Amino acid sequence: MKKIFITIITVASLASCSSENQLCECIEAGAEADKISASFFDREATQEGKDSLDNALKKRDKICAAYQYMLAHELQEKAKDCKSLKFDPEK
Repeated sequence: MKKIFITIITVASLASCSSENQLCECIEAGAEADKISASFFDREATQEGKDSLDNALKKRDKICAAYQYMLAHELQEKAKDCKSLKFDPEK
């Protein structure tokens, strides 16, 4: 539980320092919600875990609301600057 809490705090801190592109924050919030959700496969479900997931989903939904009905080409254009989507194929 402490790991999840620390991860949420870290991601929130990084997101608040990120660029003006909130789509990147949306992507990061979605990834965090996915990580918490996936953790239930490796451990017993608890109320604290459910609360963490609920909070992560609320945060994601709030940040991502502006992009819900955006067209694919608009999303792709805005997502060009997102570091979380870039990867090094050599690694």
